[in-house]
Amino acid sequence: MIELADRLREATVILRPEYAQQLKAAVAEVSDLKSLRALDLLSFAGAAFPSRATADDLAVVSETFRRRKVEGDGRARQLWSTLAGLVLINRFERGPARLSDARVAADSVGALAVEVLAYQGFSPVHPDVVTHAERWSIAAAEVLRTRGPVSQPPVPPQELEQLSSGEQVKPPSQTPAEAPAEPAAAEAPEASNRVASISLEQAAVLARHVNALTQWASKSSSPGRLAALEEQQDLLWWLQSADSKAKGGSNAAEAVVQACKELLNTAHFFPGPPAARELLKRRLGPIAPKMLSPMALAEKAARTESSRGTSIISLLKGVVSPHQQDTEVSALDLAMQVYAEMVLVELLRQSTP
Repeated sequence: MIELADRLREATVILRPEYAQQLKAAVAEVSDLKSLRALDLLSFAGAAFPSRATADDLAVVSETFRRRKVEGDGRARQLWSTLAGLVLINRFERGPARLSDARVAADSVGALAVEVLAYQGFSPVHPDVVTHAERWSIAAAEVLRTRGPVSQPPVPPQELEQLSSGEQVKPPSQTPAEAPAEPAAAEAPEASNRVASISLEQAAVLARHVNALTQWASKSSSPGRLAALEEQQDLLWWLQSADSKAKGGSNAAEAVVQACKELLNTAHFFPGPPAARELLKRRLGPIAPKMLSPMALAEKAARTESSRGTSIISLLKGVVSPHQQDTEVSALDLAMQVYAEMVLVELLRQSTP
């Protein structure tokens, strides 16, 4: 962690000596920051982008560390941005496999916020912030599709160990052992006591077999697995339907917004599917590489949002960030930005009271 702190410090403008000392003092506290909720992580994500950080974002970070006796000048934007980046990297690199659904949802808010700001052209305090956020989103999407929606029971301990070690969890491919053979009929009346004994033992074996069969059926047809399979089927039909690919002469901005809405409605889990970029690319077809003005797309994507995420989103508010105003971006990249903003808003609605 000390090395990570040094790397983060070197990636920023050189910190004043007293702030560098505070940075090292804060490293030991990072592993204890497990109680941050979705809205806190939204502020940490904003603070990790120095040119984008608001006073409210920096206040959340500074207050979080002050409670852990890590003091610093309230005007030290650079210090708080660096500490915010350190916390996010530390959380994302742990992975979602062993976390509760509530923690996965909260950290996913932070990861999506980081990705949205990166799409808008802002630079984070350290590039590892974006890299780890992207990895987190993919890992969270895969883990949730293994263990099911938030309302489902947690993954069994043995599967959690497999997930944390990187081993792929495979669905059961074989039924339990064959049912035990029927007990042999008694050959003589004097064997009645022996037959009764055998029957009791056989009943116990049958009971164990039924229990094993019940567990296998429950695991192989769990709601989580069925939901993941249903999502795959829905996405396949979405891509293969008659109107699946946008036509070359279609209005590019309208096609992008429509594709993002459809993908959001088709996905069964938040964050969305791991291959969202590839799915949007196939759906957009010949429009995907076209260059578009973000402002033209913002006019089509604009909608009224009351979520706290409005401090992060831009295209859904009908505006563009200063970094995108004089540029043209591929339709696919803009689609990814719109989709990330849509998922962030929906996830915030689910994660906050």
